[in-house]
Amino acid sequence: PPPPPPPTPFFFNPDDGIPDAQESRGLGDVYKRQGHEVFEHFFKSMDLQPWQFLVITQIIIFLLGWPLEWTEILIIFVPIFLPLVEFFGVNPYFFAMLIALNLQTSFLTPPMAMSAYYLKGVQSRNVELLDIFKGIMPFLLIVIFAMFLMYMFPGIALWLPEALFAN
Repeated sequence: PPPPPPPTPFFFNPDDGIPDAQESRGLGDVYKRQGHEVFEHFFKSMDLQPWQFLVITQIIIFLLGWPLEWTEILIIFVPIFLPLVEFFGVNPYFFAMLIALNLQTSFLTPPMAMSAYYLKGVQSRNVELLDIFKGIMPFLLIVIFAMFLMYMFPGIALWLPEALFAN
């Protein structure tokens, strides 16, 4: 089949097969469809191995973790990536575990480091923000090491779901 046409801004092309605001259940439906098409076309146009797809998506999610809360990332971006997970043959449980660890990492690292600011808000008088960042570093290294182990040995993340959901 021919490649899909490039996405057009919604509201401007009523005959493109993508519902606009009046035809859809809301702007979220329009955004999800067009956002997914952009990401799907981008990832499928490159000749990626599954591990390359995982690294790119984890970098995107890591960068999104600085300005966004975890709920926004899960609600907006995970539905965009899930069909691609199937396309690349990645286990969805494995992908979910990587996202969970990745979000922990992004919440511990500057520039935003929301966890550090939460701690600063609780202990504002006795602790400096720089001290909190210094204290976070060992935990950050542990999370990064855990992600590395999961990439090298996916069974670490998959043994429990496989044991629970095996037929």
